[in-house]
Amino acid sequence: MTAKTDAEKRTGILARLRKDQSGNTVAIFAAALFPMAGLVGGAVDMARLYSVKNRLQAGCDAGSLASRKIMGNGRWDVNNDGNRFNDATYLGGLQMFDFNFENGYLGSENRARNFVEANGTVTGTASADVPMTLMRILGEEERTVSVTCTSQMKIPHTDVMFVFDVTGSMSSAIPGDPTGLSKINGLKRATKCFYEALARQNIDDVAPADCYKTSNPIGDLSTLTQLRFGFVPFDEQVNIGNILQNGYYKNTQTFQSRQADLENVWTWTLGTASATTGWLNNWSPSSPPSSPYNTRESNSGWTDVTSNASTLQGTRVFRITTATSATCATSTNNNLSGSGGLLTALSESPGSATTNNLGTTNTTPVYPASQQVTTYNQTRPVTVTQFRYLWETRSGVAGCYLERRAHSSPYTQTQTGGTSSRPINWLQRQRITGWQYKPVTFNVSALKAGGGSDTSTAYNASILLPLNESNLTVNLSGNSSSSTIRIVSNATVAWSGCIEERQTVRNQDGDPSDEFSPIPDDAYDLDIDMIPDTGDEATRWGFQLQNAVWARHNWVVFDAGGASYYEPVLADVWRATTSSSNPSGMSRNTSPGCPTAAARKLATYRDAAGATSYKNYVNALTPGGNTYHDIGLIWGARLLSPTGIFADENATTPDGQEIQRHMIFMTDGETYNVGSNYTPYGIEGWDRRRTPLGTNPTILDLNAATDARTTALCTAIKNLGNNGVTLWVVYYGTTDPTTTARMQNCATTTNNHFFQASNTQLLIESFNKIAESISELKLTG
Repeated sequence: MTAKTDAEKRTGILARLRKDQSGNTVAIFAAALFPMAGLVGGAVDMARLYSVKNRLQAGCDAGSLASRKIMGNGRWDVNNDGNRFNDATYLGGLQMFDFNFENGYLGSENRARNFVEANGTVTGTASADVPMTLMRILGEEERTVSVTCTSQMKIPHTDVMFVFDVTGSMSSAIPGDPTGLSKINGLKRATKCFYEALARQNIDDVAPADCYKTSNPIGDLSTLTQLRFGFVPFDEQVNIGNILQNGYYKNTQTFQSRQADLENVWTWTLGTASATTGWLNNWSPSSPPSSPYNTRESNSGWTDVTSNASTLQGTRVFRITTATSATCATSTNNNLSGSGGLLTALSESPGSATTNNLGTTNTTPVYPASQQVTTYNQTRPVTVTQFRYLWETRSGVAGCYLERRAHSSPYTQTQTGGTSSRPINWLQRQRITGWQYKPVTFNVSALKAGGGSDTSTAYNASILLPLNESNLTVNLSGNSSSSTIRIVSNATVAWSGCIEERQTVRNQDGDPSDEFSPIPDDAYDLDIDMIPDTGDEATRWGFQLQNAVWARHNWVVFDAGGASYYEPVLADVWRATTSSSNPSGMSRNTSPGCPTAAARKLATYRDAAGATSYKNYVNALTPGGNTYHDIGLIWGARLLSPTGIFADENATTPDGQEIQRHMIFMTDGETYNVGSNYTPYGIEGWDRRRTPLGTNPTILDLNAATDARTTALCTAIKNLGNNGVTLWVVYYGTTDPTTTARMQNCATTTNNHFFQASNTQLLIESFNKIAESISELKLTG
């Protein structure tokens, strides 16, 4: 006999019941029992399947999130050693899965779970077999449930503005700091570690251990994410560089400077002399004087005359044919007047003329004479030749012949009337008699290199201002010899990129703590979003020109045991300095404190080239100067604001998406202001733009003014824009209680957004925590 299958058995029972007409109620109930069992069993088993799948999904999600968080910026060690069972990230994921889904949950069997990582994304899979209960009646023994999950770090569109204290104290190391780094180098390392954590891009001069990580970042930041960084290093100033447009700067500024006292003097030079003209041709004497030329000097030295001779007394024939030996040499023929019958005539031969200066009018020019006139005469030597007749034989012929002889001494003829003139050129100069040290207004528009375009961001590195003096050798009116005078010369005054703030308000009662809540409307310096009006100088910034500045002071010395100090002098001071060096009671330059590194607007630093640019900027940070927290905050806010002078760049991403904004404000100490500092508000002790005019501000006065402004700015920054700014504050290396409280209140929240780092490791860990908070760990599948 062949065994029947279960289906055949069930069919047989139903058939018999159908044929058996007795007991119909029992038959109907029995027939309905199997479908009802299927329905009830299906509902129970489906609920179990749903519960197991949910728990599997929860375990998978929790495990992938845990693995991704443990992984941090790197990748799993399994990618390096091939053994993921030694990988803390993998094991951490399994542990979190197991915490959420215990083996055997609701009778499940054959639990399987696995996590893998690729390009910074953790992907998990999990499955379990679920045995059926009542569904077994319908032939369902078990079902397998499977889930998947994916976790990755997702960074929203983010702007991060660093506002860093780079004051002089940052050059020192923190006692006991295990890294041995100076604070500025600790900050540089923390900033680069922060970049690696957020931008997922490696910087080549920090190792994972420097950042307290196990591996370098993997470069998996989505190309769809806009991540930008900006920088504002500050001390008592901020170096703005060429960030601002030409139209945002003033054209004229007043500086604590100096101005020369001048007097006008006339100096002269002579032009070219004209040719000598006006000769009278009145050579005198017109003929040789009788003595000694009418007297025969000697009987020797006479030479024959062989032809007729032209003389002053007319022509003389070389031979008198009518004469006899008795009459030849007599006064009949040698009859020159006054010669005693010894000479018959004279002739003369003028030599070269010599011009002689007889004198000049206005030899020493006196203003306003217009010319010098010089008179001349000319002299020339005249050689006199004497003639006589003598009876002698020439070539065998005796006769009365003419002879001649040059007189041994010439005589001098003179003519007059010659004159020449030369113009006197007068130039009025301004001679320095001394310097007035006082506020002086200069035109500084030459620093703007935009050619008149208010939107240009081109600037010249320096400007010429009339602040120096030089010596000049001149001829003064009435002086025949040259003189040396002092004249004003231009100084080349460099602009390093720092600024003077626009209009502010002055505290009058000595207590600024109640001045800035709310910020006064006319405190333009604290208005983050105000766009300068080219028609209103009060709304525009000025240039900080340290070499345009002198400060006036008295050196005050107390009794023994007291302090000595410079007391500002507000009145004008006169000094007859003879050079551009420090005159007594003046400081050529006060402390300017302009950071060497210029602030940077928000920009992306993506890929290796971006990492290098970021690194180079951070490495160039140099400490110096005193601590003004407010100036760092205001410029950090201006460069970050979505509604201010850079709204076109900051409001949204280029495709219109929203941006999350963060400011990281790091300082290593309390406010420290000094009256001799050249700050954005001028020289504090002299300009007193923030403090009462009638009082020399102390360090405490200046610190209080800065602290009050800092507090007001912290509030304004947190409320900046539509969604505000998350303000992170890191207080590094010191523990001043008052400053700690102020910095805590400055942060967005005192607990989650304020960090106090007593050493470099804690600073780096604080920056890492901020980066983790900015990043959003998300399930993506």
